Amino acid sequence: MRCPKCKTENPPDHKFCKECGTKLLEEAEISVSKGKQMEVETRLDLAASYELRGLVELAMKEYEEVRAAFPRYADVRNNLGKIYRKAGRLDEAIKEFKAALNINQSFVEAHNNLGKAYKYKFMLEEAIQEFKKVLQINPHYADTHTVLGETYLKKGEIKAAISEFEE
Repeated sequence: MRCPKCKTENPPDHKFCKECGTKLLEEAEISVSKGKQMEVETRLDLAASYELRGLVELAMKEYEEVRAAFPRYADVRNNLGKIYRKAGRLDEAIKEFKAALNINQSFVEAHNNLGKAYKYKFMLEEAIQEFKKVLQINPHYADTHTVLGETYLKKGEIKAAISEFEE
């Protein structure tokens, strides 16, 4: 089944995209929820637009309203976590990233974002564990080796940092 968000091909038994964590809808769900899905997509587009324009509070409000209606939508929980992190609300960000991961444990972006939130809170061991989970799921994910190296450096583990920077 192809992911509607990132276009990754997924095994037919997967309920969530292995790459981005988006829920994969079955044909019956698509026809029943098309109206709701269009509303959600519109709200998410609006939130993303607000975010791009630096209107963090408005973006936060949109994501919170979608979350209230669809609390098991991992993408929304992850995006809301990113907004909270930008606003310096790290405890709330961590809660949202964990909620996204409770919905989909292999959601790479949520693991990465949780690691970054831990890093910003100087919870370095927790950050390292999350970055390692990212690399277990996708060894080539974005800048994870660099961020993991920086985290090791903050922790004073120079050899481990160098090893990650060389990856």
